[in-house]
Amino acid sequence: FRGQVAFWYGGNEYYPGKTAELLKRHLPQMRVEVLEGMGHGQFLNEHPKEYSGKMKKILYKERSPSEA
Repeated sequence: FRGQVAFWYGGNEYYPGKTAELLKRHLPQMRVEVLEGMGHGQFLNEHPKEYSGKMKKILYKERSPSEA
């Protein structure tokens, strides 16, 4: 897979950081972002507009102009 990959996780989570390291070996294009002060799913639940904005940036960037 060569498409864009985003891996977001809360800074208060322990295991996702290890998972990100393992995935990065197979998906070198993956961007990892630690959401400081957040737990699992907290960003989505407490900041839904910001979450959807980040998702839209990724999804629309992935589309080619002919698909728009």
